[in-house]
Amino acid sequence: MKQLLLVYHQPLFCRAFGEAIARKSDGVMINFVTDAKMALKHLSLRPCDVILTDTRLPVVDGLQLLLQVQQRFPYVARAVMATQTDENERKKAAEYGAILYFEKPASLPGYDAAAERVIGLLKGSPEAPRGELDAAEIGQVIGREVESGKGLTVNIYMGFDRGVMSFKEGKLIHAQTQALKGRDAFCEIVSWYDGIYEIRGELPLSDRTLDLTWEEVFSEWRKDLKKKPSVNTTAVNREFRTFVTGETPAGSKTPGEKKTSPSFARISRVAPKVVVSEKLIQQTGVRCGLQMDSHGNIEHEFQCPDPTLMRGVASFTIAKLKELAGVFQWEMPLSVHYVSPSMNLAILPYKEKTVLLGWASREEGVIEKIRRVLGDEFLDPVDGGKQPAAPTMEMIKKTQGLHGYAIFRKPVQLLVKKFSKEWSFEMLGTAARITSQMCTVLRLQGMPLQLIHIKFKVGNVLAKPVGDLTLIVISHSQTKVPLLKDCMLRMSPSELSKAAL
Repeated sequence: MKQLLLVYHQPLFCRAFGEAIARKSDGVMINFVTDAKMALKHLSLRPCDVILTDTRLPVVDGLQLLLQVQQRFPYVARAVMATQTDENERKKAAEYGAILYFEKPASLPGYDAAAERVIGLLKGSPEAPRGELDAAEIGQVIGREVESGKGLTVNIYMGFDRGVMSFKEGKLIHAQTQALKGRDAFCEIVSWYDGIYEIRGELPLSDRTLDLTWEEVFSEWRKDLKKKPSVNTTAVNREFRTFVTGETPAGSKTPGEKKTSPSFARISRVAPKVVVSEKLIQQTGVRCGLQMDSHGNIEHEFQCPDPTLMRGVASFTIAKLKELAGVFQWEMPLSVHYVSPSMNLAILPYKEKTVLLGWASREEGVIEKIRRVLGDEFLDPVDGGKQPAAPTMEMIKKTQGLHGYAIFRKPVQLLVKKFSKEWSFEMLGTAARITSQMCTVLRLQGMPLQLIHIKFKVGNVLAKPVGDLTLIVISHSQTKVPLLKDCMLRMSPSELSKAAL
């Protein structure tokens, strides 16, 4: 499936133009971002075939974005739209590698005509071989291309990171991640148990850091893939795309996934008689809201910048909660609270509907208002009290009612485990993997998470992602969660790194 990235600051236009493309081609995955910074972040974490940008973007304009794409991602085809076409601007866009330059459509016929041009560009762009990381794919697809002797680049996308491996004349000559180069980067990449690869053409290199034959590369890769966990490791982007498009058959099960006990996957809580509407928004102080029925269809929405995308986030979250409830053998959670520097999201699963609410992080007292309006205590605020506790691991250890805590590097390498024996590696590893996937999905939508709080009737799961580390804390239901959330939120990266040593 071809991947299109649309960069424009008005979500309504993106949605309308995306629908025009979808009407004319069902073989395109369309992603939207609102500015150049988010576009470059997306290209660093996800495969892309064509980028279409407006010339006028906030902070960094579209032409400067094109120049950066040309320098960092030269294999991505570029297209530009302008509110008013200008010949000098057209020449500059062409200089930066734009194949298409056209006036931004303002009518339905205009949308259709522009969509046809973009689809033509997508069809004309080379089909990059892509697939999931497993020994067969690596050996047959990547190995065949490498052993042909051609110069090529293999991009590996895994969660928060992207690895680049450069091959020439049958040898690996360079490897790089966002933080590492050479042998260290190679060892890091082959340790990734999940993700997506894509094969691109040769890129210019400033230095040659490795000299490994394909046999040596494949031997190391295959050795690490044998450590792949037995739980479901379906790639996050494919999984999330399924929930956005609503193609998941009810009760479907992916290979390697443990079957969830129906008694734990069932949602029995009845929803209050409140509809997501302007009145609810005014009463609670939230910025946007969305309500879905039990089949995942949108019933009501208010001020959501992209309702389809928010529906996908909510459906993906519910699926992850069912998986977690099945492993823990706990009933379905009461809520999920996503906390980021700019925005908070709450997802509330009920028997007959799911409610999503979003509000600005600087807004105070929103959770208390939500609890008053909906008449339930399914959300806990972040509250350090009059004298907030020091944000350290020592303070977390002293919190009453903890089952324990663990620190993972990526979602598979356990660094610290302070739990009783009945908490197995599989249970903790599943919690780390699921929260890591949640972080990835929200981050790709421009919402880098500081904390996830999953509230069950019998306890709480809290996860704090910092770089490639994830702190998992699990507590009883009677724990003072607001204090714990405040402590985890204020904990510094250096404090968590120190605790992982």
